[in-house]
Amino acid sequence: MGGLGKTTLTKRVYDDPQMAGKYFNCRAWITVSQTVNLNVLLRDIIRKVLPHDYKVDLEKMQKKDLIEELKKLLQNRRYIIVLDDIWNIDAWESIKHALPENENRSRVVVTTRIKDVANNCCAGADGVNYVCELQLLSKEKSLELFEKRVFGLGKHCPEHLKKVENDVVMKCDGLPLAICAMAGILKTIPNLDDPQQWTKLLENLSSLLETNPRLEGMKHVLLLSYNHLPYLLKPCFLYLSIFPEDHLIKCKNLIQLWIAEGLVSNQNAMRAEVVAEYYFNELVNRSLILPFEVGWNGKVKSFRVHDVMLEVLIFKSMEENMVSILGKQSKTTLNTENVIRRLSLQGESNEIRGILDDVDLSRVTSLSIYDYKKTPAMLQRFRLLRVLVFENHYFFSREEKESFLRILCKLRHLRYLSLKGTNTKLGFSKSFSKLQNLVTLDLRDEQDIFYEDRRRHQLNSSVAKLKQLRHLLMTCSSIELGVLRNLKDLQTLVGLHIDNVKKAEELGYLTQLMHLKIIVSITPTICSSLCVSLKKLSESLLSFTMFAIAPSKEIFDLDLKNPPSLLQSFQMGANIKIPDCLGSLSNLAKLGLSIEKMDDLEVIKTLPNLLCLTIFNNLLQELSFSTGGFQNLKTLKIELPLRIEFLMDCMPILQKLVFYTCWDLALVGIGFLPCLQEILLIVVPKRILEVVKSEAENHKNILKLMAFRVE
Repeated sequence: MGGLGKTTLTKRVYDDPQMAGKYFNCRAWITVSQTVNLNVLLRDIIRKVLPHDYKVDLEKMQKKDLIEELKKLLQNRRYIIVLDDIWNIDAWESIKHALPENENRSRVVVTTRIKDVANNCCAGADGVNYVCELQLLSKEKSLELFEKRVFGLGKHCPEHLKKVENDVVMKCDGLPLAICAMAGILKTIPNLDDPQQWTKLLENLSSLLETNPRLEGMKHVLLLSYNHLPYLLKPCFLYLSIFPEDHLIKCKNLIQLWIAEGLVSNQNAMRAEVVAEYYFNELVNRSLILPFEVGWNGKVKSFRVHDVMLEVLIFKSMEENMVSILGKQSKTTLNTENVIRRLSLQGESNEIRGILDDVDLSRVTSLSIYDYKKTPAMLQRFRLLRVLVFENHYFFSREEKESFLRILCKLRHLRYLSLKGTNTKLGFSKSFSKLQNLVTLDLRDEQDIFYEDRRRHQLNSSVAKLKQLRHLLMTCSSIELGVLRNLKDLQTLVGLHIDNVKKAEELGYLTQLMHLKIIVSITPTICSSLCVSLKKLSESLLSFTMFAIAPSKEIFDLDLKNPPSLLQSFQMGANIKIPDCLGSLSNLAKLGLSIEKMDDLEVIKTLPNLLCLTIFNNLLQELSFSTGGFQNLKTLKIELPLRIEFLMDCMPILQKLVFYTCWDLALVGIGFLPCLQEILLIVVPKRILEVVKSEAENHKNILKLMAFRVE
């Protein structure tokens, strides 16, 4: 049964520092879900257990080769593999043959809702029952969880609310997800201290929960969460049913989708993006989604929808005719009697293709395609599309690719187009010029990672005709001269490669730009032109990331005389001298840079709102953080740390330390970090883990120590 806490409990064990350090030297967490693509799953496991210096081309390998490669990687290692949410026995039977029984006391942990699957996973284990079947929470544990969610950690329910609190918790019947959902509703009532408000809510629950206090009862509870949403937020929440199970959803992408779908618009003086972010934060506050990645500012960057919550959303979405789903097994909600507006295709099959042959698709305005090996033949029947999501697709033939482009150029109403992770090389096409209504265009590679020697793509000049374009996302792509000056309303520009002075100058035309991420083949003249352009963006730019490609180790001066005063996030790679003006950026909250000398720290230590500092490619033998600096810093990340020293009162509220690629590390003075809560190590030898563990144990706080890729 969903919502009992199987994944949560397993994650707590998996994240225990001893799992990565003392007990296992190799581990992977894989979410399986209902539809298993074995090749994709095997590649995911291999990527997570690969030694950092091990090179292999996984994309060309098929099932047999992938199984042999995984066996080879695991054979002589002590590993723990978590397979989260397996739905059928066939899935386990397919996976288990790739996991060797190597007599090294390795472990495989499986979570599932189905008893038969659990029993099958333990078959042949010498008659010992290794199935851990979670039970509903006791009344005491239910009250403890409920009070923590409603009143906060360490706080308890006021005496005059005890009776009605007890009634509410009893109705949830010990189901953690239901308890959390109810707590989320209660936190939003106008007066939490008024027992009448609680009683009113309880009266609405009674008839719903009494019929079936298990899955169906929980569905009703979660539907009540939906019913308590503001009416403008309800369609935004239902829209989440368009994503497949276990899909990782990026907050920024969701906000742009909401706007493109017309679910969110400008309100009074607030831009649609601001309104959408407010709506999203409401979903987070009401515990209706599961945060996956939280950023430096405490905001959720990516999330998933709990499986049971997704079932509720699909149920309600079908009722409201919000989203039509065509997928495998029970995930099909297509009703041919309704007008189909938004269609989500989740998994290709002959049955799906047959169903769509007789369905009216002429009024579909939104199409999301997941797990399709071939371009859907019915794509040409969608003439009113405003949203098209077709990601991580590989075109095997030139004919297939050209056919797709011919269809694409006819979709004149498109506002949102995401082809992230496809191999269309769409940047070379003139088709863009016909998509006059396009607002968001995402052409990034699947991993969206910049490498200095990677191949750079050229975006066709026809993109200059897209006057409505606001968000252009690429991975290390070049644009012909003259294009940027025609895109004056751009708000987001990601992945642009600047390799001459003229292109650097053209950036100055983008006076509405808020988020800029560029790769620069840097020279003194390009650097100078770039500074002039950035000055022109000073009234709008909020985040700026710059990777430098330099012909030598020469250091270039980013001489910003008038830096963007609103800048909140600033990241620059190596070969760039820290600008003197950096200390004047009072709004700066996130900073990433390379430190060349200790004096560089003096420039930035007094930044009043700096919350997150990342030091890339550290070249100093010792980094010493002196007294009186970084008074509001909460997160410090250092790449290639050697000797790190913290002096008294250097970072009074620092909560998290992250060290990347720690081949040698000496930590001095972490006892002077009174608010430290967590240390994270990424790519470390086991001996360094032991050193850090010893330091952590001597700290006055009980520190959370986590390590990934311990070699």
